[in-house]
Amino acid sequence: MIRDSVKTIGDTKLSDTPQSLFILGILCACFVAFAVLVGAKQENGSFGQVFYVWLFITAFVFCGFEHIVAYMFYIACYALNFGADILPVIKVLFCVTAGNLTGGLLIAWAVRTLDRKM
Repeated sequence: MIRDSVKTIGDTKLSDTPQSLFILGILCACFVAFAVLVGAKQENGSFGQVFYVWLFITAFVFCGFEHIVAYMFYIACYALNFGADILPVIKVLFCVTAGNLTGGLLIAWAVRTLDRKM
């Protein structure tokens, strides 16, 4: 049963387009950055901090956005169980990494720009 799920997820991820992977990577990074930013505004270890981080991370997972760490897990499981051509794996890892970096840098730039204006 788990093996079937890994196959379905791996097939889907390896067949996705570079544009889709990149855009979903950007959106994921935005959600993760928002989780960190909102969580940092809360008292350390408070319910609010845990809740907001959990909320944003859960939201990006349910939205189907792509995070490179999750991809490394899925692709590794898929490759170990079913084998995978190297080019689709490189495409996926490159596009998702580029999207995650772009989204993170975009949010960092926006926060820095807004802080200067305030």
